[in-house]
Amino acid sequence: MQAMLEELRRNPDIAREWYPTLFAEWEKLPTQVRDPLIARHMDADRAIVGLRDMQNARRIQEEVANGPALPDVPIIVLTGMQINPTSGRSDEQMHALNKIKLAAHAAFVSSVPQGEHRVLQDAGHLLYTQRPDVVVDAVFDILARLASR
Repeated sequence: MQAMLEELRRNPDIAREWYPTLFAEWEKLPTQVRDPLIARHMDADRAIVGLRDMQNARRIQEEVANGPALPDVPIIVLTGMQINPTSGRSDEQMHALNKIKLAAHAAFVSSVPQGEHRVLQDAGHLLYTQRPDVVVDAVFDILARLASR
């Protein structure tokens, strides 16, 4: 990971080569959303924060699991199951990671009183750009549930 960060510092545009699908999806967004999003992901200092979070994922998960109970509010978890091209990982590894992700999301949803799990086969990590309609529907469904209380 350190080598990736050093390369990103030397050549910020390398991120476009590493994640062509990601940047292609972002190009579809309105300029006022797209430009800051791309700038943020090409900033090596911000990338360090993301990598630290990934390295500390288990600790963060334990903190959440052992922390106070979440409030009794509607929660909709969207899980994109589409395999995203990732350098250095085989399709088999990505399918295994998707199974882990699906199980983790399902476990979280079942741990909260008003949890709902929506699984999308036609979207992946970028589901907010691939299926914005599903994201908007989830937001409005939560707002409707809150309004009907």
